Amino acid sequence: MSIGRRSTSVATALGLAFCQGCGAGEVAEREAQPAIVAPEPTSFAELFQERGAVRLEQPDSAPLVGLSSLDVSADGRLVAADLSETNVKVYGPDGQLLHVLGRKGHGPGEFDYPAFPRFDGDDIIVADMGSKLVSRFDSAGEFRGHVPMLFLSSMSDFQLLPDGDYLFAGLSTDPTNPAVLFRANRDGKLIRQYLGIRGVTPEGVADSPLWRTFRSFYIALDGHMAYVIATISDSLWTVDLESGREDRTRLALPGYRPPPPIPRGGFRSLVEMREFAAAYNQAERPLFADGVLVIPFVRGVVAYGDPFILAIRQGPERWLYATDAPPLIGTASASFIGLREPLGLGGESIQIAFYRRR
Repeated sequence: MSIGRRSTSVATALGLAFCQGCGAGEVAEREAQPAIVAPEPTSFAELFQERGAVRLEQPDSAPLVGLSSLDVSADGRLVAADLSETNVKVYGPDGQLLHVLGRKGHGPGEFDYPAFPRFDGDDIIVADMGSKLVSRFDSAGEFRGHVPMLFLSSMSDFQLLPDGDYLFAGLSTDPTNPAVLFRANRDGKLIRQYLGIRGVTPEGVADSPLWRTFRSFYIALDGHMAYVIATISDSLWTVDLESGREDRTRLALPGYRPPPPIPRGGFRSLVEMREFAAAYNQAERPLFADGVLVIPFVRGVVAYGDPFILAIRQGPERWLYATDAPPLIGTASASFIGLREPLGLGGESIQIAFYRRR
């Protein structure tokens, strides 16, 4: 796989994110040698069982239209990003709507693209993909302030680390910086950056500036270990956030359709771009719960019921895959959160279910 226009043989041999000769905290762009694994077939129902469900309240004044991600607090409250309504909705453990946070705009407490809500104790923090702001709201839904992430030109994922630091997937404002993983404190100060795969392309496919249109990076967390995927790749990168050590694994998934080469001359319309994107399996946001890592590879959008292969890692060595999984959209403690029915098929109702290991 081509991971950049330059490579560093020393970093390749060591498998490290940082290189000699780079400035403090800078990341080397290099070609990592991956391990290749062949997941074995299984059934989602054999591995997981449903342990409860909640129907989210849908009042006419505050419908949940564009659900993109969920988080669950220790006391069972749910927070959901609604990209269509440009706000964030907070629900009680029974699914009752408690608060609506923010609205479209650029003022205090307003959003551009509020994709990533997370509970931080009783507070809720929301990372905005558009404005690159992280906003904070208290338990009553009152806005308490925001912090800009000035080092980011794009943000594709956000996680809250156990020590309270922020972890982002995205791209630097410096176009020569190959890092895609950034750690910052609550004041927005960049602390460390990792994983020089900004220019990753599909295996065996020529580079093209147009891959930027289809390439995003997503994260799952297990303590200080970050699991990173690129939408146009069949690889998983594991990053130790303390030591900076990286490992890369390629998944030889049966039924996986890799991205084809970008057409010569590019795309003539948005329709052509959508058809191109639907022709291959795109890696979506990985999730980690109770020692299990899952990665959906979808032709379309998981939440809308498009066909996908779910790669499942149980422990460090055992890889499986399933094609009968529900659309998974989040985690809650030891459970995965899934949609009972794909968005658009359940009428005005949205019901989420909690799945745990058998």
